Amino acid sequence: MNLPFRLLNRFRIRGLRAKLLLPIAGLMVFSLALSTLVFVGGTALTRNRLLDQRLDQDTRRLTQILAGRTAAVESAARVMAADPDINAALQQKTEASLAEVDARAVVVRNRFNLDLVQIYDRRGDAWVNLVTSGLYRVSSLLDATKGDAVQVIVFDDRLLLVGRASAADGGTVIAGIDLGSELERIARNENITSLVGLRLDGTGVTSQPGLSFSDLLDQNQHLARQMSLPLGGQELTLVISQPTTEIDRVTQTGLWVVVLASILTASLLVFLGSRLVDLLLHPIQDLAAISEQVASRRDFTIAPSGSRRLNLLRIGQDDEIGQLESSFQQMLAELRDFYQDLESKVEARTRQITTAAEIARAATSSLDLDRVLRTAVEEICSQFDYYFAGVFIIDGRSEIVSLRQAAGMATIENEIKRIDLPLSTPSLITTAINRRETLIVQDVSKSSLYLPLVVLPDTRSEAVFPLVHAGMVIGALDIQSDKLDAFPPEIIHTFETLAVQIAIAVQNAIVYDRQRTLTRRLAEIDHLKAQLLDTMSHELRTPLNSIIGFSKIILKGLDGEITEAQRVDLTSILESGQHLLRMINDILDIAQFEAGEINLDLRPINLRQEVLFVISRLQDELDKKRIRLEVDVPPNMPSVMADNVRIQQVLTNLLANAIKFTDAGKISISAASSDQWVVVTIEDTGIGIAPEDIGKLFQPFLQVDGSSTRRFGGIGLGLSIARYIVELHGGRIWAEGRPGVGSVFSFTLPLDPSVSRASAQMMDFKETRILQER
Repeated sequence: MNLPFRLLNRFRIRGLRAKLLLPIAGLMVFSLALSTLVFVGGTALTRNRLLDQRLDQDTRRLTQILAGRTAAVESAARVMAADPDINAALQQKTEASLAEVDARAVVVRNRFNLDLVQIYDRRGDAWVNLVTSGLYRVSSLLDATKGDAVQVIVFDDRLLLVGRASAADGGTVIAGIDLGSELERIARNENITSLVGLRLDGTGVTSQPGLSFSDLLDQNQHLARQMSLPLGGQELTLVISQPTTEIDRVTQTGLWVVVLASILTASLLVFLGSRLVDLLLHPIQDLAAISEQVASRRDFTIAPSGSRRLNLLRIGQDDEIGQLESSFQQMLAELRDFYQDLESKVEARTRQITTAAEIARAATSSLDLDRVLRTAVEEICSQFDYYFAGVFIIDGRSEIVSLRQAAGMATIENEIKRIDLPLSTPSLITTAINRRETLIVQDVSKSSLYLPLVVLPDTRSEAVFPLVHAGMVIGALDIQSDKLDAFPPEIIHTFETLAVQIAIAVQNAIVYDRQRTLTRRLAEIDHLKAQLLDTMSHELRTPLNSIIGFSKIILKGLDGEITEAQRVDLTSILESGQHLLRMINDILDIAQFEAGEINLDLRPINLRQEVLFVISRLQDELDKKRIRLEVDVPPNMPSVMADNVRIQQVLTNLLANAIKFTDAGKISISAASSDQWVVVTIEDTGIGIAPEDIGKLFQPFLQVDGSSTRRFGGIGLGLSIARYIVELHGGRIWAEGRPGVGSVFSFTLPLDPSVSRASAQMMDFKETRILQER
């Protein structure tokens, strides 16, 4: 315990830090090491090893028991299913046979210690339903189980381990146990002291009544181990935990030991610290009082009192405190001079920064380029008292930098009209631009790059700051003074920051001017587009309607008999005219969709009737090819609030697209519904689509391959129109496919017309796939 003091006296340590820290550190290290060892050793030995062993034993035992119970459930179901008396009784269906089946079921239930036994005849009618009192609400489990196997099902917030087996006469036997009750029996009968819980699909059961599954995972009350347990062909979550009561007791024991050791250590430290503080506090308080007076009153003439108390450790002599007091007066003198100089510099610097901020704010407050630059140079000259300030802008086409705005003396403003410098001309301005760096010349007579101007005869120093925005130099800020050494380091930094702000303002003004020009041009283009669409609507559709109408009249023989060759030619004219009219209508539809001029006439529609109507319209196209059409649209599909004309247009475009790209094979149309959506799918065995080309399908005037356009025709608007219509209804459309295999086009429609487009686009793709598979 006296070792730190012996070391202190033996080595005559003079440093105040060592004098204070060595005895305190020795006591703290000893006390903390002792208390830590006691606490860690006690808790580690009594907690981790025992609890881990207990949890391992209980886990193995529980796993073996549940495996045995799984085999028992399976055996019980198979035994009853294979019982010839039960099979005979199920076929006779008499009161006596029913009694026989009940008796057999009771025997099996008692033999295998089951919680439920259910027997059904071949029609699914229940003949036996033996359940424990806790399962009184369990009725038929026939639909809840799948196949002849052992499985875990969730029923009425319970987990049931059931085995299902088919009888020879076609009936079904279901035997099972309630896993919650089973865990309670295991905990009661098998000497498993741990608390046990099982969970499947959010439903959990435990071995202790009144204890929820989430309670087992409460780290404040239990030490739990969680793992996956395969049971009945499913993965259940198994939790085995031990209450932390015993753990808390052991921990508290160790904690008391640590507390007592800490109290003892603190007592020793307080005693020693009080002796040291008495010796140390007076000189430190003396210095602190002087420092406080200097800080509050800026009085640098106060000196330490120099008084000392008797101390055995000679604190304040031959140590840092003594050195501090001896140099304190010198520091006060230096601090007085520094403070006075600093105040003047801070005041000047603050004025510079404030002025620069005002200039930057004024420069960025307008999008008029000349006004922005004029404001900047005028403020620089007036606020910083410089001889000349100018902004040069680069003309990228001619490789010339030109003076855009300048300010300074009245004579300069009147005489400078235009200064143009080729970027290849040696000068401070062009060099700063080409190098993209600030150039400062405190004496222009010593610089070979200085370019004298007749209108600026009094220049003695010059600074050039490149205007850089997004990595591109757009000009330079040139500042000249009639004094030598006019650019100290702090003002250079200010102007560099200001040059960045001016560059941003210049670029914003340039972008604004370009955007304004582009907006005017786009308005002109939009006007021309509207004129073109009006022309197409009137000048093209009117003669086309006449051609189509007269072709139909002649084909019907209203103007007299025609030859077969004439009929073929007229049919070709009619089909070409109708094809051209459809393309014109598609172009007009696209324009209306993009302009937001399409309104939907929403009303309840029968989706099956709409599909059959579209098929009838395209039946001639189907008959021309060796294509088998399959339709799977249930008659009981719910009505959809939609515009039937536009939905017909979507179905027509998708089906026509499938017919066009399928020479032989099959086209299938299917539909399914959920609580909120209807999904329609059109699948073909045509040429297919490469995955990397799917993103191009729904873009206007774009087809996946130019050769497809030449081979199959079309201008690439059908799928774009379908996408606009579906999204306008609040739905979503997408495509899948593989080259040479075929394509699948699907779209959704909301059953509730209030569903927004945004929510429709967020529909889970997995949900859509499930609807397709159904």
